[in-house]
Amino acid sequence: PAIARVAAPAYAQVAAPAYARVAAPAYARVAAPVAAHGLLGVAYSAV
Repeated sequence: PAIARVAAPAYAQVAAPAYARVAAPAYARVAAPVAAHGLLGVAYSAV
């Protein structure tokens, strides 16, 4: 528990930016077309 208390914040500080660097482009690649498709679907159904 003591180790976890010390290690978790340090790990999060290191891991979060690295994860964000990897995940953000991958997420954007997937989410952008999905969001565009969803918006088109909503706009189409509204017409």
